[in-house]
Amino acid sequence: MEIIEIAESLIGKGLYTDAKDLLNKFLEDEPDNNEAVCLIGIALTESGENDKAIKALNYCLSKNEYNAAAWEALGCAWMRKNMLDKAAHSLDMAVKLEPENWSVKRNIGVLNILKRDYKKAKEFLEATREKKPEDYKAIYALIYTYINLKDYQTAEKLIFLIQTLDIPRDVRSDIEHLLIRIQSKLI
Repeated sequence: MEIIEIAESLIGKGLYTDAKDLLNKFLEDEPDNNEAVCLIGIALTESGENDKAIKALNYCLSKNEYNAAAWEALGCAWMRKNMLDKAAHSLDMAVKLEPENWSVKRNIGVLNILKRDYKKAKEFLEATREKKPEDYKAIYALIYTYINLKDYQTAEKLIFLIQTLDIPRDVRSDIEHLLIRIQSKLI
């Protein structure tokens, strides 16, 4: 398996430190490998190292402005820094490059939650869920969207659905607390 594929697999499993270590070592030998720079930017974003991620992703995009994954990760890093206009620009660039990318659309939905435009968030997140029904991140964001829209019954149904999926322990714990909160509203 190639280093890039291994790094992608590690990122997919949430092993960001391992991915960063592998990619940093790889970049010592191949510093101009833009795919590796993009992946390290993604791993940095996912691990919350947003300033480092922004630097890596901007460097990546300076070499290839047509990299939708880099634009998406950059948008996520900006979101985490609450720089919503910059996040919107980055995610718009990503969706222009890959209009059918469900992950970008999910992140645009999350951006709209942060902007408190819950109707628009619902539109993007439901579209994501239609394309990728097992995407727990989209369902998780939809739960918050429906809570903010005060549609507690739909939020409750989504909680029951997400509990059937393989989700991280911290998400499961949050979901259990949300269910209690929602059920108190439905009584």
